Amino acid sequence: MAASDESGPAEEVPLELMVFSCGICQATIPDIYATQESNQGFHSGLGAENGVVTRLWIADCSHIFCAKHLPGGGAPFHPAGQQPRATCPHCFDSNGDDKPKNLYGIRGFADGDLDTAIPSSWMRCPAIELNGCVDGMEALRFQYVNIARYAQGVTKHWRRAERHQRAMQSAYTKERQQRRETEQQVLVLEARVEKLAKLEAKLQKWEARKPAINHYLAVVTYMSE
Repeated sequence: MAASDESGPAEEVPLELMVFSCGICQATIPDIYATQESNQGFHSGLGAENGVVTRLWIADCSHIFCAKHLPGGGAPFHPAGQQPRATCPHCFDSNGDDKPKNLYGIRGFADGDLDTAIPSSWMRCPAIELNGCVDGMEALRFQYVNIARYAQGVTKHWRRAERHQRAMQSAYTKERQQRRETEQQVLVLEARVEKLAKLEAKLQKWEARKPAINHYLAVVTYMSE
């Protein structure tokens, strides 16, 4: 299975998924929301009262990160009409900046999935037409295309490596289970061998007494005649 993952055609990764991915663990929106959890009526202003828990955020500093990287594993509670505020984990790790920043939720690319404070143009990749009509636009297009190509290549490689790792982990788990079963079978066989050895020792004792038993049986037979 791992070999087919490596040799099969790699799926194209939309640039939007890479742009709006976690900058810490590189998880994309489909990865983050693979399982959806109800917010039980506590909402972030992105949707219905009983919508989905927001797990991806962008801060004032433009860093994007999963909720699991925030202190406590999620955005803090906040009054309705206000943005949640928390320390950006990327800023803290890179330069020790622990100043709380406004957080803006991201749940997808459909209407209502992004916080209204996030410009809609940020969802388009590229955000403007790179047609070379503006001075320097051709150079910008060249840089953008090559950066995008590089990012897509890295993402494909990372996903293949991740699938391969999962396959190897699954194979390792199966091998470990088989080894445990084999070890258990060996223990059972060793117990049987030990039991047979004890029975054989008893049998040898009876075999050693057999001449004497036969002698007394012969005497008894002679006396009874």
